[in-house]
Amino acid sequence: MSQQVDRFFLLVVLLVVVVLNFIRSGVEGFHLKVGVGNKKVLSASDDGNVAYFTVIGDYGRNGGDNQLEVAQQMAKWCTSVAPSCDFSLGVGDNFYPNGVSGIHDSQFQSSFEDVYRPRHAFGNQFYNALGNHEYYGYAHAEVEYSLRYNNGEKHSSKFYLPNEYYARVISVGNLNILLAVFDTSPMIESYYASSKVNMTALVLQKDINRQLAFMQQTIDSISRENQISFKIAVGHHPIKSAGKHGDNIDITKKLEPFLQKNGFYVYLSGHDHNLQYLNGFDCNGNNCMHQIVSGGGSKVHKGEIDPTHPGLKYYLEESAFTAVQLTKSSMSVSFINHKGHVKAQFDIKNPQQ
Repeated sequence: MSQQVDRFFLLVVLLVVVVLNFIRSGVEGFHLKVGVGNKKVLSASDDGNVAYFTVIGDYGRNGGDNQLEVAQQMAKWCTSVAPSCDFSLGVGDNFYPNGVSGIHDSQFQSSFEDVYRPRHAFGNQFYNALGNHEYYGYAHAEVEYSLRYNNGEKHSSKFYLPNEYYARVISVGNLNILLAVFDTSPMIESYYASSKVNMTALVLQKDINRQLAFMQQTIDSISRENQISFKIAVGHHPIKSAGKHGDNIDITKKLEPFLQKNGFYVYLSGHDHNLQYLNGFDCNGNNCMHQIVSGGGSKVHKGEIDPTHPGLKYYLEESAFTAVQLTKSSMSVSFINHKGHVKAQFDIKNPQQ
């Protein structure tokens, strides 16, 4: 009788341990708190070099519609994985609803400077792209603001947009990240018939060949002078999307061939107000395109995702941001919502290796 009791007690203890482990793993898997378990183990080829950055789009709403909450979670993630992120990325639609009216527009303060704090958490620069809502106002004012106030001084702005389109090398340790930021609104044919658009501003940038020639020259110059570890392209409009706007034929025709010719197989965008990861499409040899939509920087539109889209791997219809840990071998990506819960995690192998 005593042996049966002992065996029964042991089975109960083992069952309790198994159940507790299951519950704990389930909670961590579906509600993983910021900073917990987000660091991947580096491979020997990574040489201990890693870059941390965040990606948001469709965000500028004076802190409303969860913009402030997303910004706070971005700062928490950045300061939990490192003293700060190395940089941050904005993929367009920086100010709603109609862009800015000029360099002294109060939205620069209320929708950016007052929201993305503490400034050091977001890294050395907050790189931005232009979205379609920028062209509802005075798009070039954002460039002028960056050139005037992002001057490297202690309390200067981190809003970085030195031109409507640009390329930079971002060096973190031995990592050299080639970042190419495109102005995609002038590529969208339907905008030239839109009553919402500031047509004067849009027509000034209509020459897509000029944009691509400038980008080619800049990319070639950077590549000659640096050993590039990873290439990342940014544009507001996605190539593929399972969201409301769907696949974009204009970007597919006008931009994607340029990206593939220059070895950019990771493309970050916004426009659809959700987060998506799509891959396995438009392959060129062994390399296929990797599309991340990160348009959940504030207001999110729910119920617009088509889960049957053939390229769709993950999606999130919540206010959220994309967190990235990048090494020479891969990008480790997380979708983190405005409450700090990790909702999706995946890796993208460096297409250059």
